[in-house]
Amino acid sequence: MRNRLLTTIVVVTVLLVGIVVLYFLLEQVTEFFDESGLTTFAMLSDTSLAIVVYISVRIINRRLNGLSARQYGFDFSNTVRPFFTGITFATGFFTATLVFACLAGIACTELTGPENDWAVAFQFIMATLVVGAWEEFYFRGLLVNTLLAKKVSIVWTALISSTLFTATHVFSYDMNTITPFWAIGVFILSIILFYLYIVTRSIWAPVGFHFFWNLLFSLPDPEVNELGLLTVEDYGARAVQLDNITIAITGIVLVLFMFFGRTWIRARIDLYQNKLSGDV
Repeated sequence: MRNRLLTTIVVVTVLLVGIVVLYFLLEQVTEFFDESGLTTFAMLSDTSLAIVVYISVRIINRRLNGLSARQYGFDFSNTVRPFFTGITFATGFFTATLVFACLAGIACTELTGPENDWAVAFQFIMATLVVGAWEEFYFRGLLVNTLLAKKVSIVWTALISSTLFTATHVFSYDMNTITPFWAIGVFILSIILFYLYIVTRSIWAPVGFHFFWNLLFSLPDPEVNELGLLTVEDYGARAVQLDNITIAITGIVLVLFMFFGRTWIRARIDLYQNKLSGDV
């Protein structure tokens, strides 16, 4: 039993390290293709990471946890509806942040047209999708299911996976321009992604949410926005306040959801755990 647990920890850790190394390597490859004007190859380089992680997670879950893709919502039999469910929720959070910021007199948004040609825009969208996809494949698809398969409670599974998710984002932000409460925000976001995965019983719901969250919340920042579409007045001076509003809104929504929907959530958790154990 102890040897099996040690093997599980080693495999899951090695895969995460391998993903991070591959991510940085592929970034260099993608940059090379971009500078060479080979846009198609750059997009293929980006996409390959998500494909590698997806295949790896399916193999490891099968061999390590004895799970088929259908048991943990990793197959393609029900993709579109969960994916767009995730997109809808992400859009709701983004819209709420912008509306509240404007009503509070912090910053208002102005809609604009696209700023780049379709190839640049498409590459930006694909790169954003890939990041959201591989992170969900690993953290929800592998880590969460591995913990549940080892009989870790649902609460501890949410806490452990979200803590590790938050820790891996330490180097994702410029600490000079982001809210000091960023870790709380990422942790809350991870909890939302966790429950979205469990209640929909499909990896494609958190993938859609994560992808569109990253895409939409990149739009106000002129330094990373490759699409145009909107601008936020004096964004540089308002970025921290917007971050804090987002954290507050997501935190409030999560608390309300957990309180008022607790009976329904418990039923969905039971359904997911039964599916994972092969009882349904």
